[in-house]
Amino acid sequence: MEATRLARPRRPVRSLPAGEDPPAATSAPPGLGPERLERLVLVVYTFGRERALALLEVLCAREALAARSLLKALTARGSAERHGKIAQAFGPVPEASARLRQLLEEASPSLRAEVLRRLPPYYRSLFPLEAAPRAAAAPPARVALAERLIREATR
Repeated sequence: MEATRLARPRRPVRSLPAGEDPPAATSAPPGLGPERLERLVLVVYTFGRERALALLEVLCAREALAARSLLKALTARGSAERHGKIAQAFGPVPEASARLRQLLEEASPSLRAEVLRRLPPYYRSLFPLEAAPRAAAAPPARVALAERLIREATR
C-alpha cells in the first residue's frame, strides 16, 4: 500500500514592492553572541560546576563548541582568577554597602571587629575610618559567622 501524503495548505505568495530586495536566505539565525555566551558559561559554572559540561551540550553545535572552550579556559584558571572573573561579570549587589553598614551597626563589638578584619579589600574601602583592631586569633565559630554574614550581606 502506498503511503499517502497529507497536503499542507499553501501560503499566498507576497509580492515585493518595487525596488525592495528579497530577504537574504543565507543569513544565519541570531545566536547568543560571544558576550552572552561567556556570561552563560559563567552562570552554568557557578551554579552547576559538576554538571556544567552536560548543561552546555544543549546549545546548538557551534555554540556548544565555543562554550566548551570557554569552560575549559575558565576551569584552567586559578580559584582567585575564576572568582574575579565571575565578580567582574556580574558585579557586586547594589545594596551590599548598605547591608554591610547595617551588619556593622547591629553586631557586637567582637563580631564587628572580626567582620572588619574579614572584609574583602573592595568593601573595606567603604569603611576607611573604622580600623579593625588587631587581636589574638578569634574563635573559629566567630570567624565562620563573620565570613557567613559578609557573604550574605554582599549577595
